[in-house]
Amino acid sequence: VTPSAVATVTDAASLTSSLGPASAQATTMVGPSGCASTVNASETLTADIGPCPGPGVTIGADNVTLNLGGHKIFGTGDHANGPLFGAGFLDLGGIDLVGRTGDTIKNGEVTGFEGGIWLQHSNDNSLTGLNIHDNIGLDDNNAAVLGDGVALFHSGNNTIENDTIDHNGIFDGIGIVGIGSNNNLVTHNTIDD
Repeated sequence: VTPSAVATVTDAASLTSSLGPASAQATTMVGPSGCASTVNASETLTADIGPCPGPGVTIGADNVTLNLGGHKIFGTGDHANGPLFGAGFLDLGGIDLVGRTGDTIKNGEVTGFEGGIWLQHSNDNSLTGLNIHDNIGLDDNNAAVLGDGVALFHSGNNTIENDTIDHNGIFDGIGIVGIGSNNNLVTHNTIDD
C-alpha cells in the first residue's frame, strides 16, 4: 500500500480487512485504501478511504461509532455497469450494517457506490452529519437491489438526522422497507434526488 493509499484511524488494532488484521501497533487501515474493511470498535478516520472497486466499510459489531472525521468513503462510481463482488449486492454499499444495534455513523461523505449506507435487520442506529450522494445502483428497476442514499431493510428505531442526501437512485434518497421497519426517525435532512 502506497502512502497515498493509506487511511489513518485512531485504533487500527480492531480493524480488519480481507487482507487480515492490522498490527496492534499500527494506526493505518489495511487493504487497498481501507476498502472492504470491517470496523469492530469505534474509529475516527483521518484520511479518505477509496476509491473502492467493491465494498466500502462494514460495521462488524454493536455499539460502534464510525466518525468519518470530515473525510469520505468513496467507490469508483461504476457499479451500475460492473460485476457483483463476493456475496453479491451486499458488497456494493459504501457502509453496511447487517444485524447491528446501537451503532453511529457520522461526520463525513459516502459516494460512488451502488447504495450509500445499507442497514439490514439493524435497529437503534444513528446516521448524522453525513453527505450521501451519487450512489446510483443498476439502471434496471427489475434487477437493482440498491440504488438509494440510505436503505433500511427490516430495520427499526433508527435515527437519520442532519444529513444531506442528494443525487442517489434509481430508488430513493432514503428507502425504508420491510417488516420491522417501524419507528425510524428521519429529521432535519436535506434530500434532493
